[in-house]
Amino acid sequence: MNKILIIEDTDDVRHNIQEILELETFQTLVAENGEIGVKLAIKECPDLIISDILMPVMDGYQVLAALRNHPETAITPFIFLTAQSVHQDRRQGMELGANDYLTKPFTGDELLKAVRVQLERSARTMEHYFNRHQEYQNFSKKIQNLQTFNQTKDRIFESFTAELRQTVTKISVALTTVQSLPDGATRDRHLEILRAECQQEIKLLNEVEGLHKFLTPDNVSFLKQFNLFNGGGN
Repeated sequence: MNKILIIEDTDDVRHNIQEILELETFQTLVAENGEIGVKLAIKECPDLIISDILMPVMDGYQVLAALRNHPETAITPFIFLTAQSVHQDRRQGMELGANDYLTKPFTGDELLKAVRVQLERSARTMEHYFNRHQEYQNFSKKIQNLQTFNQTKDRIFESFTAELRQTVTKISVALTTVQSLPDGATRDRHLEILRAECQQEIKLLNEVEGLHKFLTPDNVSFLKQFNLFNGGGN
């Protein structure tokens, strides 16, 4: 149920508007002057505000300016009630952020039409804002996943690089040793070590190639979730 705030200093007008809206199942709040209206609007956050222009304490323009400067009511639809259609009044109200005008006297149908138009526009605006907010959140999540992917990929390949360096070092030492050994069991043993290290290096290179194809942002998130790789920082 939409909540509508009526700010009007004339009792009969205020009561008539309230009755028309409540017959259409709108929830209403009422204020007899602008100052009370501003406080009520900030406290209750209505879906729509209907306000007279000429009022004591605070006029309609002051009410609108105050509400547009408050985060809770900055975009709340606002309809002005005016006794006569004066272009300067309309221009001033529109510059302050009014959404529509109703010229007194107006019929119940005119009031309800203006109210429904503003509520529908507000609903479309909020839906658009919600959709854009969801798009922004999804985009931010993708960016975060890509950052995590790049960081994880770097750590994994750093780990492989370190292992390859160790293997190359072992092979280099083995080659130097073999070159200085005479033929025999000792030389054969070192050749076997050298052969095993070469196979290990080939295995690592194949794993790097396979991992490069396997690593995607989704796969990295899965691996991180179940700790299926060495994080490099533990």
